[in-house]
Amino acid sequence: MGQAVKDAARGNEKEQNDVVRWLVSPDFEAICKGAGLNHEEWKIRIALLFRSTPGLRLYYAKKMLDELG
Repeated sequence: MGQAVKDAARGNEKEQNDVVRWLVSPDFEAICKGAGLNHEEWKIRIALLFRSTPGLRLYYAKKMLDELG
């Protein structure tokens, strides 16, 4: 999950495309459930990184990574 947040925030185009594909895959939901995370909430949060300005993207990504531990 942490790598997806990092790639969404700072990754190159291929890495960001990989994140988008992962968000809609069955693996995403399974990994979230295994980690005790709400998959719908995290899907929205990660997707919103793509819509944020670069400065806010890094700020929110750091907060998300801190939350994940």
